[in-house]
Amino acid sequence: PGPPLWDLIGITMVNKHPIAVSVMYLAPLSVLFNIWFWYFVYLILMQVAYLMGYYTGIEQAPTGCCRTWGPVNVRMDEPFKWNAFSSGGMIAITVFYLLLRWRYIRDTLLAAFGRYREFEKGEPVSYKVAWLLFVAAFVIIMAVWMTAGMGLAAAFLLPVTFFFFWTTKTRIWGLTGTYIRAAEHGHALYRLLMWPQAPQPLTGEFVMAAHLSEFNVDCPENQNAGAYFSAFASYRLASLLKVDTRNVFKVLIVVQAIVPLVTMVTWLWAVHLVGGGKIGWSISVESPPIDRCANPDNWNRLPGTDPWTHIFAIGFLAIGAISYLHSRFLWFPFEPIGFLMAFSEACLFFGMWLPALVAWILKYITLRVGGSRLYEEYGVPVAAGFAIGFVSISFIGGIIGVYRWFFPF
Repeated sequence: PGPPLWDLIGITMVNKHPIAVSVMYLAPLSVLFNIWFWYFVYLILMQVAYLMGYYTGIEQAPTGCCRTWGPVNVRMDEPFKWNAFSSGGMIAITVFYLLLRWRYIRDTLLAAFGRYREFEKGEPVSYKVAWLLFVAAFVIIMAVWMTAGMGLAAAFLLPVTFFFFWTTKTRIWGLTGTYIRAAEHGHALYRLLMWPQAPQPLTGEFVMAAHLSEFNVDCPENQNAGAYFSAFASYRLASLLKVDTRNVFKVLIVVQAIVPLVTMVTWLWAVHLVGGGKIGWSISVESPPIDRCANPDNWNRLPGTDPWTHIFAIGFLAIGAISYLHSRFLWFPFEPIGFLMAFSEACLFFGMWLPALVAWILKYITLRVGGSRLYEEYGVPVAAGFAIGFVSISFIGGIIGVYRWFFPF
């Protein structure tokens, strides 16, 4: 509170970090435009809603975080319920991406059944193996959680939730270098199809579903979810370096076989040896499943307070329409990734609208002055160099900080 921008009811977070600008500079110009353009539309809609009597009391929130999470907040409350809107949008990104490219899915199935071999050239495994792995992994995930106490429906929705949200977030990350944290979105399918309200009393199945669907779609570092990002990044790097994708596949399989097992064994050992409070491993210690995830007060307002399904549907259909028009008409100025980021945590919680705006201005000037040549020969090296330099300094500073923790000046 204090700066003039605070008087705008929709303002929550402003990201001023220069590394965010350097990363966003590398994003497509159309995505950058859509982020800041639709965020300004969001600000106008919020101000109009406030003048009509909504969000009363939100101006008294002590921080921007309280405006996005507090008793009266921009994400879950009437009339827009942006969290429900963007939940529908996040699922729609993947759904309509697959629908618009149904011929590719068809071709992979034809190749899997031996009717179209040339299509598999350059892939790490045959499409038959790929589809078998996909189905087998899906079934194994379900079996694991059914063994732990989940019913068939709850165990089925879990990998479905992972697939939709992480496929969407990986596409966003590939285009922008950032992603949408989605802890408050993961309950959407469960609330739609199984538990519109938290059951009373709470059941073990419900607590597991609530915890796993919330945090497993949140950050890459949570619950091995970063395997999505690391796998796609590995294949992309292999493509650039002309490395055989089969070798990448083998490394990924070995890593995925070792890391989860070692991590869980180490965590259980450490918790019982020194106690969870001293370890502080975030979601596994500081935010227990019942206190946050399965807490009825949280569950019943995520991804939006009732009624919210119509807002979810509007977000889903809006993304679908924009996806179709963007793929159908070259002149259409709007695209789904930037649109979704404007109304989601990317801007409401982490303020990426400002880096996107600054990066759009810089990139637009670069292309207008010197075209793609100036951008490729100077723009990209400067932006990438700044990001790499900043990370390098942070890494060195971190090592020095650890040393000085044990050996102060």
